[in-house]
Amino acid sequence: MLGTKHEKIVIIILAYVIGFNSGFIAFGLTQADDRTIPPIEATLDDEYSNSPDTEMTDGDQALPTELVSYTDGKLYALASGNRYVLSIDKKLVGDTVPEMLAQQGVHVSPPPFSLSPDNQFVFFCEPHDQESECLALVFDSKTNVIQYVNFEGKKLVLPADIAKSAAWTEAGLTIGTYSSASGEEPWKVVTQ
Repeated sequence: MLGTKHEKIVIIILAYVIGFNSGFIAFGLTQADDRTIPPIEATLDDEYSNSPDTEMTDGDQALPTELVSYTDGKLYALASGNRYVLSIDKKLVGDTVPEMLAQQGVHVSPPPFSLSPDNQFVFFCEPHDQESECLALVFDSKTNVIQYVNFEGKKLVLPADIAKSAAWTEAGLTIGTYSSASGEEPWKVVTQ
């Protein structure tokens, strides 16, 4: 088979396979890195707001009375003059969860939440399937996005009682044995 037409075809095919694999490796066209978790755009309070907490001000503009509140099955946050729905009770959306709430935004029981001392971040933990565990999240009011709290690049799921003990300091967020790696990105946590 040395020098035959079949040998040349096999070598050419192998060269293409090696070339394509090298290209995928060199240009990073392999699977997405599990360590990067994309943020989620917060949902403006529009179709899900049927009875928000409001206080009338001068003019006819209604403003929420708190920066973060849980009312009528909805967790709200005020940012840049807009009110955002961070999470909504599954009973209010029914069995068919809207696509924009498929990955985050629906809970089965009220999520524990807390506001950072500088009022920029809101920690909340969404119970999805059971009330004993919840998915940890942080809303950034400057960028109006929700970030998954992550440890070593993986979404952090916590026991609900640990999530209720979450506390903010000047250095960031502390949840049980986890604490923020930096105050600018409190959703990236390390163990203490």
